[in-house]
Amino acid sequence: MKIQISPKRIVPGAMTVWSEHGPEVDLVVDVKNLKFQPGAIEEMYVFHVLEHLFISEIPEAMANWRNCLMPNGELYIVADDFEFLAREFICGVVDVDFLN
Repeated sequence: MKIQISPKRIVPGAMTVWSEHGPEVDLVVDVKNLKFQPGAIEEMYVFHVLEHLFISEIPEAMANWRNCLMPNGELYIVADDFEFLAREFICGVVDVDFLN
């Protein structure tokens, strides 16, 4: 299964999941706590979500996303403020083991 977390359909063939109903949304979910079975998702695309979460919510959300991915599944993240996210990684808020 391939999903994208976004209010707009961007990735061809991906199910569009978002926190609110919309014309291009296939499934309304809590984007921080996806309810897919562990290992059910082959590819996940996250568009401009992390910068809208509180710092304390990011590790939990990413752990949930990772849990939904298949072994060797792929997670793609697009963020407006990559510098901010990189700083959080460098400061130890987000651990490299957590991302792998």
